[in-house]
Amino acid sequence: MNAGLELNVLIAEKIMGLFPCDEWRAVEWDGHVGVRCGNDDHYEFRKGIGVRDLCYATGIRESYESLEKSGEWKNLPILTNPNSFSYPETHRFFGPPSYSTNIAEAWKVMERFAVIARYPMVRYDGLRPEGSPAWTAVINGHRGDADTGPHAICLAALHSIKQES
Repeated sequence: MNAGLELNVLIAEKIMGLFPCDEWRAVEWDGHVGVRCGNDDHYEFRKGIGVRDLCYATGIRESYESLEKSGEWKNLPILTNPNSFSYPETHRFFGPPSYSTNIAEAWKVMERFAVIARYPMVRYDGLRPEGSPAWTAVINGHRGDADTGPHAICLAALHSIKQES
């Protein structure tokens, strides 16, 4: 399976426990624009840790950059509660986090498995004979091989849960 939206959706729903939601709205706070789900039931509050989203946006499809440059974000429904704000660097306007292409997001998958698996790992294996990079991830004894670390992590995670079910 290739890196991208389809793989990110599988990781979000089957591994990270997120669900799709069309209640996300643009939020403006202190001169910044971001997005946040408008349903307070879609958050998990943990003392000392903060807030964790339980859903991902399916309703607003524009990217942060295009909305900010054009000023069109001002025309979107606004949530005025600054306590429910997310910085745009950590949340996108559409779809689940980019688990299969962003190492910071993929590392959240590794952290999730670190709690339930023995020694999940990812490594760079050097270059393949044709010159492309080779990455390997192993989770619960299940291996994922890809051109990037995030993609390998996602493949290993999916193989791991397919074997359990």
